[in-house]
Amino acid sequence: MIPREAMDILSEAAQAIEPMWPSTSLPEAVSKLFEAFHATQIDLQAAQNEVARLATDNLRLKSAIIEHRSQKADDRCIEDDDRLYEAVGDGIKCDRRVGSKDEMLLNCSRFIQRRCEQGHWPTYAALEAELAQLKENVNNPTAKAGGL
Repeated sequence: MIPREAMDILSEAAQAIEPMWPSTSLPEAVSKLFEAFHATQIDLQAAQNEVARLATDNLRLKSAIIEHRSQKADDRCIEDDDRLYEAVGDGIKCDRRVGSKDEMLLNCSRFIQRRCEQGHWPTYAALEAELAQLKENVNNPTAKAGGL
């Protein structure tokens, strides 16, 4: 029995050669029909290969993004950005230029002030501890909130 997909392909090919049927012998028409079927099979294989390639690229890029996102505080480094840019595979390097040294130092100072323990933002460790406590409260509603 011929699979339904093959029948659909053959039907489309038959419709494509129908206009030339009166001027074409039956063996020639069948030959053209099989050529069209074979070409469609090659296109289908190419499409399947492309889908597999895209799925692999998607997984590779997702992994690179997750790895980059997981680098926090003292784990964070300019090399994390380099690896993320390299994952794209287009050859464009991470631009490490910082412009004016004075402006960069002011930006670094402001970043540290806002992100470090003495700044007005909690540290990532404090935020993760709070998140863990909130998850515990959701999973175990009878537990005390622990000051949250």
